[in-house]
Amino acid sequence: MTTPVILVVEDNPITRKSVTAALQEEGYRVMEAPDGRTALAQTQSERPHLILQGLVLPDMDGYDLVQRLRAVLGGDVPILAFAGSPERRDDRGSPGMGFHGYLYKPVRPAALVETVQTYLASPGRIPVQPVAGAKILLAHHDDGQRMLQKARLERAGFTVQTAPDGQRALEVAREWAPHAVVSDVLMPRLDGFQLCAALRQDPQLASLPVVLVSAAASQAEDARLAALVKASAVVPATPDCRPVIAVLVQKLREQAMLPPAPFSETYSSHLGRRLEHQLTLNNSSNNNGAVHRLELREAELAILAGFADMLQRSPSADALLDELLYRCLDASGVSYGLAYVVEPEGQLCLRARLGYPETARTDLETFFGQDGFLRRVVEEGQSVVAPSPHTPVPAELLERAGARSMVFVPLAAGQGRRALLLMVSPDRELSQDWASFARAVGSQIGLALELAGAQAGLRESRDRLARIVENLAEAVIITDPQGRPTLVNAAAREFGEAPPPELTALWQSVFETGQPVRDRELEIRTPQGGCRIISVNCTPLLEASGATGAVETSLLDMTSRRRQVEDLVRSNAELDRFAWVVAHDLKEPLRTVAGMSQSLTRRCRGLLDQEAAGLLDRMTGAAGRMQRLIDDLLTWARVGFQSDEPAAVSSEEVFQAALANLQAAIEDSGAQVVHDPLPSVRGNAVELGQVFQNLLANAFKFHGPDPPRVEVRAEPGAEQWTFSVRDNGIGIDPQDAPRVFQVFERLHSRDRYDGTGIGLAVCKKIVERHGGRIWVESQPGQGATFRFTVPAAGTEPPP
Repeated sequence: MTTPVILVVEDNPITRKSVTAALQEEGYRVMEAPDGRTALAQTQSERPHLILQGLVLPDMDGYDLVQRLRAVLGGDVPILAFAGSPERRDDRGSPGMGFHGYLYKPVRPAALVETVQTYLASPGRIPVQPVAGAKILLAHHDDGQRMLQKARLERAGFTVQTAPDGQRALEVAREWAPHAVVSDVLMPRLDGFQLCAALRQDPQLASLPVVLVSAAASQAEDARLAALVKASAVVPATPDCRPVIAVLVQKLREQAMLPPAPFSETYSSHLGRRLEHQLTLNNSSNNNGAVHRLELREAELAILAGFADMLQRSPSADALLDELLYRCLDASGVSYGLAYVVEPEGQLCLRARLGYPETARTDLETFFGQDGFLRRVVEEGQSVVAPSPHTPVPAELLERAGARSMVFVPLAAGQGRRALLLMVSPDRELSQDWASFARAVGSQIGLALELAGAQAGLRESRDRLARIVENLAEAVIITDPQGRPTLVNAAAREFGEAPPPELTALWQSVFETGQPVRDRELEIRTPQGGCRIISVNCTPLLEASGATGAVETSLLDMTSRRRQVEDLVRSNAELDRFAWVVAHDLKEPLRTVAGMSQSLTRRCRGLLDQEAAGLLDRMTGAAGRMQRLIDDLLTWARVGFQSDEPAAVSSEEVFQAALANLQAAIEDSGAQVVHDPLPSVRGNAVELGQVFQNLLANAFKFHGPDPPRVEVRAEPGAEQWTFSVRDNGIGIDPQDAPRVFQVFERLHSRDRYDGTGIGLAVCKKIVERHGGRIWVESQPGQGATFRFTVPAAGTEPPP
């Protein structure tokens, strides 16, 4: 049998594509034409069996086109017109002179196919003979899908009751005694499988055919579960419900639950449906309002059903707004429409138009000079039909817009913007039903636009994050549980294509234990044969179940840094050794100068005048100060030089030894020293003793009129102890606090307080070598508190 060819002539791409898809699903071959000229050209190349044609086309009037088609094809090819309302019918389109009939928008796929099949046979479907009068219980959690499936089953001749979940379906089944049950697999309370099991346990309902409908991509698992609960069948979810209807008919006939329907009953049912369809097409005055309201409700469902697909295909809120405008106008049967967006700054922008020519763009951008009226509608946020007693509009606006009435739909457009969807009818008074339709659809459109804006923001954030990760100086790799990299940035690709075995072993460990790896250093071989030192951090990325779904790894090349650190350590060691050697070598000539000056003083006492004796005393004092300076410099240089490795040390014993060394200073100054029991720490006993001794000596030296009082405390931390040495001395200006730890830095003249300015620098060097820090808290005249930290015993030494 030759496949019938249908020519669809429609300038609205949404209508054209939806009609084409519905016809192709039925097995028809479809040609498309967006305008009259294309339609005429296609009929020259191939003769169609039926034509579906719009009345409003961009290049010619629909009634002119049908006459030209008749001249080419004759009168034996049926031509049906898409019309927005019965009022738009014209005597020129009467049978025999133009159109054979009309399809009123919104064009519902089921009504379209049924109308086409009155003129052409369906080549791709085997008709299903329904069981007339059979009672079907339909359970589905989605209100929209439940309504659509109910309509399709009723159209097939079944009597249908519905339930929103499995528990309610079980109650309805016991009350209503259906002949079969159709249930969605996924539902609240009781799902489809649980419902079937419950029905099988009820003696009155155990033999009912139960058809489960699954939307899963793979139904193997559903089929296995269905067999366990003794379901009659599992069928895929389809828009036309044909698999469900076919199984219902088969199961009901097999179980002989109903006798074959007599011809008279079947014919009456068929005739009734045809009369109902014809009544809808005629749209008589008796049922016009009810039918129109039903069409608007179905239009709502058609728009809402396509939201998910539109969100996937439309990359931005603006593109989604364009498509929503087309869908609303197509579903509602209105030929003209506009979409505006009010930016957060208040700017009014035209985003989409349909039906209006390009020459009208300037007028449309300012809404025919009535943008103030448009802004008021947007600000009020209520869908309205105009003109109306509540919403008067300037007569000039209606005239320039070519409108008899308008429907305004304010909505949110995401990212702080507001939008307005405008539907315009040039020949109809749009009733309050249109306002209800606009409010219902507008609220959902607003949510869709908000979601589209959020998705766009999410995509932008994801892309920005991807660019940041790609350009990081630190190498980043993300691997799946099989150890396969799913993300590798540019820095990581420099390590080669295949990860080294040491790295894959770390990944396996993280997947097995779920524990992160921190600052692990690895030596890996490069493809060029060299060796690189890398610092590795691995973090498990957990799934919702708590299992490790991936591992994020960061790699930092430490090779050059390690060499720099080694060079710096070597340089510092050489510098320390140089200072020690220089200071040591200076001591001998200085000792000679000091000895000679002292000998000269003894021999010449009484022989020199007062001036010469003063010069000799000054030389002897300078030599002594130089001697102490060199001794302190040697002490500073010896820190860390040829010292023992850090070990557990009793700070109490170290502190007592320092007190013993300072016993003479304590007696001379009358100092009082109190302290808490001091803990064990990890460090070098000699060096820590030097810190205590220098801090105590300064407290005894820099005191005021009262005798020195010193308090020594120790406070525990996470992995360290914080020591404090507090005195009642002259104090330090906070601005001078950083200076006191610098070498040779003095805050007072030598006449007031003797010293070389190295003692605190030695303390700083020792504390930092132990991995701690030292600081002072003080105010002038209020004493000073020196604090320093030392690792607790049992902790790892610093690198």
